[in-house]
Amino acid sequence: METKAKLVSQINAIIKKRKLTQKEAGAILGIPQSRVSDLARGGLSGVSVDRLFRLLNKLDREIEIIVKRKRSRRPATTTVTFVDTISI
Repeated sequence: METKAKLVSQINAIIKKRKLTQKEAGAILGIPQSRVSDLARGGLSGVSVDRLFRLLNKLDREIEIIVKRKRSRRPATTTVTFVDTISI
C-alpha cells in the first residue's frame, strides 16, 4: 500500500474510532465536509503527504521521520509504520 493510502487509512480509522461525523471531523481538520467524504472513500488526488501529516497532527498524532542507511543489498525502500495503529 502506498504511503498516502496508509496515511488516509489511519485518518479514517481515527475519525471512526472517535465516532465523529464528517462535519465534526471537517471542523477539527479545518477542511470542508466534502473533502472528509473524499478521504473516507480513499480519495487521494490533490492531497500531499505533507497535508496528510498536518491532518494527523490535528488528530493529535505525532509524526516522526527517520532516514537511515539501508542494511542490505536490496534497493532502499520507504516504510510507513504506525506505533498506535487503529484498525477500521
